[in-house]
Amino acid sequence: MAGGATLVELREAARVARTAGRWQAAADAYGELLERFPGSPEAHNARVQLGDLLRVRLGDPARALGHYQAYVARGGPLDAEARFGAILCLRRLGEEAAASHATEEFLARYPNHLEAAELRAP
Repeated sequence: MAGGATLVELREAARVARTAGRWQAAADAYGELLERFPGSPEAHNARVQLGDLLRVRLGDPARALGHYQAYVARGGPLDAEARFGAILCLRRLGEEAAASHATEEFLARYPNHLEAAELRAP
């Protein structure tokens, strides 16, 4: 996007691109939002959306993991989603010990969360 885009414009650009299935454009908008407005609540929450895009749509679990971990470190209402995404990244990266530890933490914190059953499955 243009260098002068506002936070609202960047968030909307990411939403529109995501809706249209333009995954890289959505990731770019979230990345610019993080770069230009790093301390904003919108940027903090964008870490989870960007992590999901990188993990699911763009095949980059290593970069996704960094965004999920940054979100978890600061905390917030998307903590469970960020932790779940991080677990999936760790598994995909072959980090079994870290994934196992993160899974135990997730289940202790969120035993009744929607993804808990998936994490308990063999």
